[in-house]
This record gives sequence, C-alpha cells and structure tokens, in this order.
Amino acid sequence: MMESQPVNTVKLRWQFYSKQLPNPIIDLWNNNICNAQNAVASSYFCFNNNTQMLMQSTTPTYAVAFIDDATVQSDIEQIEQIESQEATPQPTLSDDSLVAVIPFRKSQRSLFGMTFNLLENMHHKHLDVWYPFIAERFNADDIFVDFFSALRSEVKNWDYFFAEKVMLRNKTNLLCIDDTYQRFAAYFCLKTVNDISQLVSKKLLKNINRLERRLCKELDGKSLQLKIFNQPDAINEALGIFMQLESSGWKGNVGSAIGQSSQLTQFYQANWNEFSKNDSAEIILLMSDEEPVGASIAFRQANKRYLHKVAYDDKHASNGAGAILIRHILEDSIRNPDITEICFNTNPNWLDRWHPEKHSLFAIREFNGSLKGNLLKRYFQVIRLLKLIKRRLVKLKSTKKK
Repeated sequence: MMESQPVNTVKLRWQFYSKQLPNPIIDLWNNNICNAQNAVASSYFCFNNNTQMLMQSTTPTYAVAFIDDATVQSDIEQIEQIESQEATPQPTLSDDSLVAVIPFRKSQRSLFGMTFNLLENMHHKHLDVWYPFIAERFNADDIFVDFFSALRSEVKNWDYFFAEKVMLRNKTNLLCIDDTYQRFAAYFCLKTVNDISQLVSKKLLKNINRLERRLCKELDGKSLQLKIFNQPDAINEALGIFMQLESSGWKGNVGSAIGQSSQLTQFYQANWNEFSKNDSAEIILLMSDEEPVGASIAFRQANKRYLHKVAYDDKHASNGAGAILIRHILEDSIRNPDITEICFNTNPNWLDRWHPEKHSLFAIREFNGSLKGNLLKRYFQVIRLLKLIKRRLVKLKSTKKK
C-alpha cells in the first residue's frame, strides 16, 4: 500500500473556478479518478456538474489543487488564456500535477436576524456519501487543512464551510470534524467470504429461501436470476425498467423516486451513461424469464460495489422481493473476485437484521475568522455541548433500567 504524502513537504497551488471548469482540467480530473481506490460517485466531475439539474440556479465552485512549480504555473496560465480565447497553445499538465478537486456551492442562511454566507458541499437527496477527488498519495487531512487556508486567503465574504455525509475511509484527526454528527453507511467486507452463510444468519437465509420458493411458485415455477447491464447502449433501457419497478409501490410517491421529475430522470441517465464509459455503471435486474422482479442502481469503483438505489415490483412485496434481490446481489458479489466490498451508502433500518458492518460518515464544520464566523462557531459549540449532555443522559437512563 502506498504511504500518503504530507502536504507540508510539497507546496500546493489552489485555483478557484466559479463559472466553468476549463476542459483541460476536466480531462485531467477524469484521467486521475478512473483508478482512485477510495473514489465514490460524488468524486466524479459529471456527478457534481449534473447536480445543477437538481439544484436550480446553483453553480458549483471548484477548488483545484496543483503541485506548485514553474511548469505547472505556466500550464495553468495557458489554460486560462485558452478559455478566454487569448491563446491557442495546448498545455501539457501531467496527471501527477493534479492533487485535489473540492467542489462546493455558495449560499446564505439567516440566524439571529442576521444573514450568514455559507460554503457547502453539493449535498441533496441523491447524494448518499461525499468524497472529493484527492490524489491518494496525499494525506486527506492535510489536503483539507491546506484547502481551508486557501479559502481564507483567496475567497472573500464567507463565514462558515459545511460538508456532510463525508466518507473518510482512513482515520482522521481533523479538528473541524463534528463529533456529534451520527450517520453511517452499511457495508459487507467480502475479502475472506466464500459463501453467503458466512455473512447472513441461518435463520434469515432460511426465511429468504422460503419466500423465494413461494415467489417462484407464483411465477409459474420460473427461477430467478440476475442480469447486469453496464454498457452505454443498455443503461437507459435498464434505468427505465428500474423506474417502472420503483413507481409500482409506495417508493414511487416519494420525492426521491427517479420518475418524480424529468430533471431527476435526466440526472441519473446523464451520470450512469457517463459512468458506463468507465465501466463504473451497473443496473442490476432480478429477472424471472423476461419479467423484472427487482432492481438496483449500482456504482463500481476499484474493488467496491456501491448500491445507490433498490426497487422491486410492489405486487411481490409480500413475498420478500426486496430481500431476495439483496441476497442475489450479495451472492453475485461473493462470486466475483474483483469485488471485495459491497456498500449500501446509507444505513436503512430493514438492513439491521442482515448485521452489516458500518462506515462512519462525517460532517466538517470550518469557521472563518470574521465576526459572523466567530459568532457561528460559538453557537455550534453550545449546540455540541447540549447534544453531548443529552447523549449522556440517555445513556445514563438506559443504564439505570438495566
């Protein structure tokens, strides 16, 4: 495993792009992200750029960190001249020159009758986990510290930076981590697993097998099998099947259902079509001959499979179609030697009986040294104290009951 490199041994140059990210930098980002071990869907340019479909009148600002040397500086200047049509030479930035890209948006919030200027990660209902692109030879903690230093010197009129649902796979010592924030992403580690019985209890497996036999009987004795679509020409059709299944029951009536708006449909189509060019897109269908029973929208990166959404035909709900789908996906992942982890991105209550492991998701809160920034810092310190007191009282109460 490659050891991470501290930033203090390398000088970084931060560039902030608030209108449009230059094409050479997009290409550089795409070249780097393909093989990044810890990248998630939100680490990709397309996911952040397409967020504008869901968040009207919101334009991302991209903080881009480069190795700071004379060659890189000259190339960046050429890129900016090309974008302003002042020059035509092509820059020769190497892939190694790009260190990090941290997208964020600017917004305002009112509190105490005052307006505060916020910088936030691009969070919305369809952002399950957030991790910006950071070259893995660098320590993520150091990158964030350097990023905040650059924010203070390069970005004007902000009081508070906030990012939630942050997935940091390595141990973090960031002082700006909110230790009262509690969100998790359920996952199964498959490195030493050869059979699903090593993951799931015998009782649960027995129950799911019983439900599958009953479902197959209702389907005229037809067996169930997975079909996985990952090619660009098949993604839209498979997404359409997923949408039909999702809309068949209660999920189709909630705001997070893909078919609820044309913008949301376009968001998933655009992202998963782009991911498919990289072999990172999967639409997994559970089929009975030609009839779809369940489906999942998945994202593949390195040796990990992330399940973004799960749906099933509501008429098969009483026969546990959702649980049967998950069992088949787990078994397929175990058989696939290229997959060593399957992550659910969220931690739904129904998954508790499967006893998954859990990744902690973090919230980052960083305050500027302005008057309003210091006021917000004191406010959140009080909120943190109250939350900790409440947590201790609940723990004390439960201890007394025992």
